[in-house]
Amino acid sequence: MNWPVIFHGKLYWTNVNHRMSNYELRNPPMMNMTRLNTTSSDGGGYRLDAGFDLAGGKLLAGIDGHVAKHKAVITDPVNNPMFLVDNFNDVTRDLYGVFLEWNRSYARQRDVQVGVRYNRVDMNAGDVYSSMMMAQALQNRFNAADRSKVDNNFDIQAKLVQHMSSNLDLMVEGGRKTRSPSYQARYLWLPLEVTNGLADGNVYVGDIDLDPEVAYEVGLGFDWHEPDFQVAPRVFYRYVDNYIQGVPATDPLVTALQPEALQFANVDATLYGIDVPWGVALKRNWSLDGTLSYVRGKRDDINDNLYRIAPLNGRATLTYQETGWWAAVEGVAYAKQNKVSETNHETRSDSYALLNLSAGFEPYRDIEINAGIDNLFDKNYAPHLNGINRVAGTDVPVGDRIPGYGRNVFASVTMRYN
Repeated sequence: MNWPVIFHGKLYWTNVNHRMSNYELRNPPMMNMTRLNTTSSDGGGYRLDAGFDLAGGKLLAGIDGHVAKHKAVITDPVNNPMFLVDNFNDVTRDLYGVFLEWNRSYARQRDVQVGVRYNRVDMNAGDVYSSMMMAQALQNRFNAADRSKVDNNFDIQAKLVQHMSSNLDLMVEGGRKTRSPSYQARYLWLPLEVTNGLADGNVYVGDIDLDPEVAYEVGLGFDWHEPDFQVAPRVFYRYVDNYIQGVPATDPLVTALQPEALQFANVDATLYGIDVPWGVALKRNWSLDGTLSYVRGKRDDINDNLYRIAPLNGRATLTYQETGWWAAVEGVAYAKQNKVSETNHETRSDSYALLNLSAGFEPYRDIEINAGIDNLFDKNYAPHLNGINRVAGTDVPVGDRIPGYGRNVFASVTMRYN
């Protein structure tokens, strides 16, 4: 070992309080079903690592972690002050990790990277309460259950880059990656539209006994780089054991409240695809670069597609560069997505293309001004991964996908200090 060892550390803490209602910023819903959701989240994390020489390469060893506590209460302060639902009560999700990563280059012919990680995920939830009589059975069952869960997750990754020549590199990689359930997927005891950001219009309920996802992936690719041209395609294949997504609920206590509810469950899934970044240097300060991406996702336990998978998409940018300033035209295009999940009532989406303009210049040293226009022609479009509108009385019908941004003009000034 050659000293000195290089240390890095990070420590952070967050406190978030949030409230959301269905009546303060829009017309109250029908039948005066006003609701206020008050949430809070406290959390923090740390990381400490050390890098040093080992076996002809560089070893990075460290520990990290993140602890979090969540609470969410639903009330009706307008029409029924007695209404109360503990959506989440004192839910904790604490992660503690240990990792090693080793990198080595062999005589400028190949690069090797190997990494291993262990994560311990501790989760728990407090007792819940609902003033709704029809939720009593679910409430009592949840409170009587063993809600303390511990996941021991092991990850491993290896990557080999073979330098075939000065302008061609071949890459092969593989690994195993584990992900524990979110606290929503595990502790959502009452069927509600609580989806950790999905906002898809479906009603979900959790499962305390969910297993962690375990993904096995292999990837192949190459990087061909000439003075005026570069392309680096990569194909991958990933099998996921215990993939977590919603499936039709069969629990009679759940379906009695919400017949169309989905329950987070473990399924088997396969994903494969390709990413192709590329670039071309043209004459007289012009350049053209872009990316092309495609992912296919399928359920293996039934004949269905995976939920919320982006369609074939790509972007290309034509840039003109001079000393002290630049300008660019960017095109973005997404194909139709017809391979949707019937299980999750997913709707198909249309193709669309956008044109963006941007430019920047440096009037003085260490000062940069950038400006641009996104969606120049104010195209009406709805990205496939956008949520579903659930609010009546708006320009977007209930059940339709939320539109993307309209024409957006922006400007920024960046100052750098040495």
